[in-house]
Amino acid sequence: MKKMITLLLCLFLLSGQAAADVEENPKLTTKESTRALADKFMSSLQTSEINESFEIIRSYMPIPDLEFENMTAKTEENLLYIEPRFGKLLGYELLKEDTIKEYMIRYIYVQKYEQHLLRWFFVFYKAQEEWLINVFYWDDKAQDLFDL
Repeated sequence: MKKMITLLLCLFLLSGQAAADVEENPKLTTKESTRALADKFMSSLQTSEINESFEIIRSYMPIPDLEFENMTAKTEENLLYIEPRFGKLLGYELLKEDTIKEYMIRYIYVQKYEQHLLRWFFVFYKAQEEWLINVFYWDDKAQDLFDL
Protein backbone atom coordinates (compact mmCIF):
# COMPACT_ATOMS: atom_id res chain seq x y z
CA MET A 1 0.00 0.00 0.00
CA LYS A 2 2.86 2.38 0.85
CA LYS A 3 4.42 1.69 -2.56
CA MET A 4 1.13 2.50 -4.28
CA ILE A 5 0.78 5.80 -2.39
CA THR A 6 4.41 6.67 -3.13
CA LEU A 7 3.92 5.86 -6.81
CA LEU A 8 0.75 7.96 -6.99
CA LEU A 9 2.46 10.83 -5.21
CA CYS A 10 5.39 10.70 -7.66
CA LEU A 11 3.04 10.63 -10.65
CA PHE A 12 1.10 13.56 -9.22
CA LEU A 13 4.27 15.58 -8.66
CA LEU A 14 5.59 14.77 -12.13
CA SER A 15 2.30 15.72 -13.78
CA GLY A 16 2.32 18.95 -11.78
CA GLN A 17 5.83 19.72 -13.05
CA ALA A 18 4.77 19.01 -16.63
CA ALA A 19 1.80 21.33 -16.21
CA ALA A 20 4.08 24.00 -14.74
CA ASP A 21 6.43 23.66 -17.72
CA VAL A 22 3.53 24.14 -20.12
CA GLU A 23 2.28 27.18 -18.20
CA GLU A 24 5.80 28.59 -18.03
CA ASN A 25 6.11 28.63 -21.84
CA PRO A 26 2.57 28.80 -23.19
CA LYS A 27 2.02 29.11 -26.90
CA LEU A 28 1.57 32.64 -28.16
CA THR A 29 -1.80 32.49 -29.85
CA THR A 30 -2.98 36.08 -29.46
CA LYS A 31 -1.51 39.51 -30.09
CA GLU A 32 -1.98 40.23 -26.41
CA SER A 33 0.23 37.28 -25.50
CA THR A 34 3.06 38.66 -27.66
CA ARG A 35 2.83 42.00 -25.86
CA ALA A 36 2.79 40.24 -22.49
CA LEU A 37 5.93 38.29 -23.41
CA ALA A 38 7.79 41.40 -24.57
CA ASP A 39 6.72 43.24 -21.40
CA LYS A 40 7.84 40.34 -19.23
CA PHE A 41 11.25 40.35 -20.93
CA MET A 42 11.68 44.11 -20.54
CA SER A 43 10.58 44.02 -16.92
CA SER A 44 13.02 41.21 -16.22
CA LEU A 45 15.89 43.21 -17.72
CA GLN A 46 15.42 45.81 -15.00
CA THR A 47 16.22 43.44 -12.15
CA SER A 48 17.60 40.15 -13.45
CA GLU A 49 20.73 38.79 -15.02
CA ILE A 50 20.78 38.93 -18.82
CA ASN A 51 20.73 35.13 -19.09
CA GLU A 52 17.55 34.93 -16.99
CA SER A 53 15.85 37.57 -19.13
CA PHE A 54 16.82 35.89 -22.37
CA GLU A 55 15.49 32.54 -21.14
CA ILE A 56 12.03 34.14 -21.07
CA ILE A 57 12.05 34.47 -24.88
CA ARG A 58 14.21 31.45 -25.78
CA SER A 59 11.42 29.02 -26.64
CA TYR A 60 9.79 31.59 -28.95
CA MET A 61 12.83 32.13 -31.18
CA PRO A 62 13.27 29.49 -33.90
CA ILE A 63 17.06 29.75 -34.10
CA PRO A 64 19.80 27.24 -33.32
CA ASP A 65 20.91 27.01 -29.68
CA LEU A 66 24.44 28.13 -30.51
CA GLU A 67 23.18 31.28 -32.23
CA PHE A 68 20.92 32.07 -29.27
CA GLU A 69 23.76 31.51 -26.80
CA ASN A 70 26.07 33.77 -28.82
CA MET A 71 23.43 36.50 -28.96
CA THR A 72 22.92 36.27 -25.20
CA ALA A 73 26.65 36.32 -24.46
CA LYS A 74 27.29 39.31 -26.74
CA THR A 75 24.40 41.22 -25.18
CA GLU A 76 25.67 40.45 -21.70
CA GLU A 77 29.18 41.56 -22.66
CA ASN A 78 28.01 44.80 -24.28
CA LEU A 79 25.60 45.75 -21.51
CA LEU A 80 28.46 45.68 -18.99
CA TYR A 81 29.61 48.97 -20.53
CA ILE A 82 26.20 50.64 -20.58
CA GLU A 83 25.66 51.72 -16.98
CA PRO A 84 29.16 53.22 -16.48
CA ARG A 85 28.67 55.13 -19.74
CA PHE A 86 24.95 56.03 -19.66
CA GLY A 87 24.34 56.29 -15.92
CA LYS A 88 21.79 54.65 -13.69
CA LEU A 89 18.95 52.61 -15.19
CA LEU A 90 15.67 54.52 -14.85
CA GLY A 91 13.19 52.10 -16.39
CA TYR A 92 11.59 51.25 -19.71
CA GLU A 93 8.47 51.93 -21.72
CA LEU A 94 6.75 50.72 -24.85
CA LEU A 95 7.31 53.41 -27.44
CA LYS A 96 5.56 52.00 -30.48
CA GLU A 97 3.46 49.07 -31.63
CA ASP A 98 2.94 48.33 -35.33
CA THR A 99 1.01 45.55 -37.03
CA ILE A 100 0.89 44.25 -40.57
CA LYS A 101 -2.40 42.50 -41.14
CA GLU A 102 -2.80 39.52 -38.82
CA TYR A 103 0.67 38.07 -39.22
CA MET A 104 3.29 40.59 -38.05
CA ILE A 105 3.66 42.73 -34.95
CA ARG A 106 6.55 44.99 -34.00
CA TYR A 107 7.14 46.41 -30.54
CA ILE A 108 9.75 49.08 -29.93
CA TYR A 109 10.71 49.68 -26.33
CA VAL A 110 13.11 52.19 -24.86
CA GLN A 111 15.20 51.39 -21.83
CA LYS A 112 15.99 54.71 -20.19
CA TYR A 113 19.22 55.63 -18.41
CA GLU A 114 20.25 58.94 -16.84
CA GLN A 115 22.21 60.08 -19.92
CA HIS A 116 20.96 58.01 -22.85
CA LEU A 117 18.63 55.20 -23.86
CA LEU A 118 18.60 51.85 -25.62
CA ARG A 119 16.08 50.73 -28.22
CA TRP A 120 14.76 47.15 -28.01
CA PHE A 121 12.93 45.65 -31.01
CA PHE A 122 10.67 42.61 -31.07
CA VAL A 123 9.10 41.47 -34.34
CA PHE A 124 6.63 38.61 -34.06
CA TYR A 125 5.46 36.57 -37.03
CA LYS A 126 2.43 34.31 -37.19
CA ALA A 127 2.47 31.90 -40.12
CA GLN A 128 -0.26 29.62 -38.81
CA GLU A 129 -1.65 29.42 -35.28
CA GLU A 130 1.29 30.51 -33.16
CA TRP A 131 3.33 33.71 -32.89
CA LEU A 132 7.14 33.46 -32.89
CA ILE A 133 9.86 36.06 -32.47
CA ASN A 134 11.15 36.53 -35.98
CA VAL A 135 13.45 39.51 -35.33
CA PHE A 136 14.93 40.64 -32.03
CA TYR A 137 17.67 43.19 -31.43
CA TRP A 138 18.70 46.25 -29.46
CA ASP A 139 20.90 49.28 -30.07
CA ASP A 140 21.71 52.74 -28.72
CA LYS A 141 20.68 54.75 -31.80
CA ALA A 142 18.35 57.14 -30.00
CA GLN A 143 18.44 59.59 -32.90
CA ASP A 144 16.76 57.02 -35.15
CA LEU A 145 13.62 57.16 -33.01
CA PHE A 146 12.66 60.27 -34.95
CA ASP A 147 12.45 58.18 -38.14
CA LEU A 148 9.86 55.77 -36.76
